[in-house]
Amino acid sequence: SGKSTQVPQFLYEGGLCLNDSDPQSSFLIGVTQPRRVAAVSTAKRVCYEMGKGDGQSIKGYGKAGNLVSYKTRYETAGVGSDTCVQFMTDGILLQDIQSDLLLRRYSVIVLDEAHERNLNTDVLIGLLSKTIPLRKQAAEEDSSLVPLKLILKMQTGLILMLIILHKSKPHLFLISQNIHSPYPQA
Repeated sequence: SGKSTQVPQFLYEGGLCLNDSDPQSSFLIGVTQPRRVAAVSTAKRVCYEMGKGDGQSIKGYGKAGNLVSYKTRYETAGVGSDTCVQFMTDGILLQDIQSDLLLRRYSVIVLDEAHERNLNTDVLIGLLSKTIPLRKQAAEEDSSLVPLKLILKMQTGLILMLIILHKSKPHLFLISQNIHSPYPQA
């Protein structure tokens, strides 16, 4: 149904990468995929759909890079100062959060295929649950930051745990085709 390619474009078109305090710079919309092949192929498709690539490769333009980029352990393409949407593996985001817990370069993190739980995804969700309130506090004190938004994209299944997080975290959004819960809506 195209959620993996459409959601990052909606976020970009909604202006979620804009930095109001510094129009010369922008925030990243980070999109994780559990596998390298998915990160690369989805980035190429989004780049093509946004009119910035041929669908076969992502070309960077010197230090400016490309509007859409990707990073995996062994391969990087299109990363630069003009990059607004960056696809990556879970491990790359773990490296980023290790060096900057507040993820200051990002305005939105999209954990795609979050239902394919693995150690990286579980650690990321745990760390991000700490990062989001810290980032909100930092954004209140520093006008160059915005509160970090987290989007978990998944199919049906492990939704129950995340509904609880959704109730307690105002910057957590769930995207799923069918949400089934044995619990009544509050």
